[in-house]
Amino acid sequence: MEAVRTHVLRKLFLKNNLYLKKANIAISDGDVCCFNTMKQKLTLLKTRLRALYTDEEEVFRRYVDGIFEMYNDVWDISDAYSFYYSEDRASINLDKQCHSRVNAEKVHIATQFFTPRWLVKYVAENSLGRFFPNVSMDYRDGNYTLVEPAALKVFDPAVGTGNMLLYAYDLLEKVYKERGFSTQQIPHKILSSFFGLDIDKRAVGVAKRLLLKRSGLENFDFNIFSFDEIDAGLIDKCYACGLNRLGDFISFLTKNKHLGSIVRPYTDMAKDLAALKSSSDGALTLDALEILTMQFDAILVNPPYLASSDYDGALCEYVFQNYLPYKQDLFAVFIARCFEYLIEGGALGAVCPYNWMFIKSFEGMRKLIIKKGLLNLTQLSTGGYSKAVVYLSAFTALQVKPPKSVFIRLTDFKAADQQIRLKNAINNNVAYRYEKAQELFNETPSKALTYWLSPRAIKNFDGDRLCDYLEIRQGMATGDNKTFLRKIDTVDATDIAFDAESIEHFDRLNKKYALYNKGGVYRKWFGNIDYVIRFDAASRKILACQGNKMPSREYYFKECITWTLVSSKGHFGARYSNHSVFDVGGSCGFVKPGSPVGIYVILGFLCSKCATYYLNALNPTLNVQVGDLKNLPFIVPTTAQIEEIEALVKENIVIARNDWYNKSAADGFEKMRRNEERLNTMFIELYGLAQELDCIVDKKLITIRRHNEK
Repeated sequence: MEAVRTHVLRKLFLKNNLYLKKANIAISDGDVCCFNTMKQKLTLLKTRLRALYTDEEEVFRRYVDGIFEMYNDVWDISDAYSFYYSEDRASINLDKQCHSRVNAEKVHIATQFFTPRWLVKYVAENSLGRFFPNVSMDYRDGNYTLVEPAALKVFDPAVGTGNMLLYAYDLLEKVYKERGFSTQQIPHKILSSFFGLDIDKRAVGVAKRLLLKRSGLENFDFNIFSFDEIDAGLIDKCYACGLNRLGDFISFLTKNKHLGSIVRPYTDMAKDLAALKSSSDGALTLDALEILTMQFDAILVNPPYLASSDYDGALCEYVFQNYLPYKQDLFAVFIARCFEYLIEGGALGAVCPYNWMFIKSFEGMRKLIIKKGLLNLTQLSTGGYSKAVVYLSAFTALQVKPPKSVFIRLTDFKAADQQIRLKNAINNNVAYRYEKAQELFNETPSKALTYWLSPRAIKNFDGDRLCDYLEIRQGMATGDNKTFLRKIDTVDATDIAFDAESIEHFDRLNKKYALYNKGGVYRKWFGNIDYVIRFDAASRKILACQGNKMPSREYYFKECITWTLVSSKGHFGARYSNHSVFDVGGSCGFVKPGSPVGIYVILGFLCSKCATYYLNALNPTLNVQVGDLKNLPFIVPTTAQIEEIEALVKENIVIARNDWYNKSAADGFEKMRRNEERLNTMFIELYGLAQELDCIVDKKLITIRRHNEK
């Protein structure tokens, strides 16, 4: 794996430096002008500086000086700073793919993504902008206003290079100009209201420099700090003054600076800081620590995104001890801490991945935000953030619950169109804008924010769930697929048990291999029988002690429904299976004893538009979670409907089986399409979703071949 990692990093380096080779010129101070794109210019600048200087700090300092000379726009400078770490970020991502946790010293690089200007404007205008109702703004949605504080305090707990504060400056400058403040007064008034913390000392330095450039000031005593600036020398001073708790706190923080703004102060810490401040020269450090004890009127944040599986030891321990309901990702931890920083009557504007809106593991974050008060939310299209492969949301939350929440759903639009689509949705009655009371989400599974569902669609959750009728079981992970799995066409058919009904029956057949459900590509009704598994007694003895140790073995070879964990661009496909062992990637469902419906009715539902509709609502990512399947609302059809559904499903299974074994009939494709549309019609009527869905099946979603098609 290390060889692969080295190869990928080398390709990245060569790609970045290809511009130099194409130019075929010597590297000199004037060469930056010879390149057109930002990436070309910055690649050349870094390469030149690293050739001239061996000291990394000197390279970085001159790089920053260079980007301030090259660009006048503060947002371009922020982007250029991010580019400095491109190779490091690629290296970290490769380490993560090898299941390595992110080292504490590299957390700031791994999580450093900067927010596009228009998205910052949306977040700032809907949070900070609520205090100034008479000021015209492009993205403020609705007329909900907040009481303007006497002394405004704006905070970014993951300040980075200050993108959030840079636009906050633009917004407040407009406010104060309209109120008649002089050009000399405005910069000091605005910058005095800004507070920020970050774990990246370099980024904080750039943020201050950008704010100076924006304000026109030559210097300013900022309330923006890096945790690298915490003075460990204060520890002895604390103990000497009898401030033992403060000494312990600073000692902990100096060893765990990468925890950043999520560190919680102890009770009366502000009082201890004030006592130490009066007798200490470490004012800068104490000012930084004091921010941890403060509350703010407006918080603007694009928090770091880091899954719990990537936490290092200290971060994992602190999060699990202090933020257990939000442990799934660092951004959820930051959001929880932001509410503690937020004053009563304040507003939080945040950008973060939108998986928190649906996935069960983020239920704690949803409960917190619903309890506090979600004012508005925009769900972005999946390609909406070029700097990171994430699905983003942007929202405003309050410490007071509004009557209704406004939701804008941009997921059906191209990334390039979403900015104009968002503007169009502000205060306009468009189809992708929704207003819902938050209490509605108490009825959805784990309080999922399925805001676009109709009242009838949500009411269906009041009844039975699929898990009441279908036992869903996890399949096998062999721990060594190379040894145990084979493609079915590479094994002698006489060695395969094609009709085993149990492990005991498999042994009586005296075969070496069993059929193996491994998920496979998107396919409905029948198929994806691509693999076999070594399953003789000797092999089972090994498998029982490795991988996940053969769970659900009492279900092996039984009649079941199987599916693929990775769906096809929002479409779900399930298949009938029998006589097989099953894999983690091809989990299976078994009809429960006493169920009023059999396997064919449930399979018909899972292959219908209704099931896909609900699955996309509960988890609009490409990965189908078992918990989402269990939570599907299930309505038992009438006796007459059951008979028709079973007949249609059985016919579809036969058509799909014949297709799989290259015995397709001339009319199979069209018959399958008609059957699927009839099934859609029946389930749409049963679920009352005629306003949301139609029965039409795109021919691309018929997963068998046309007659004579290869």
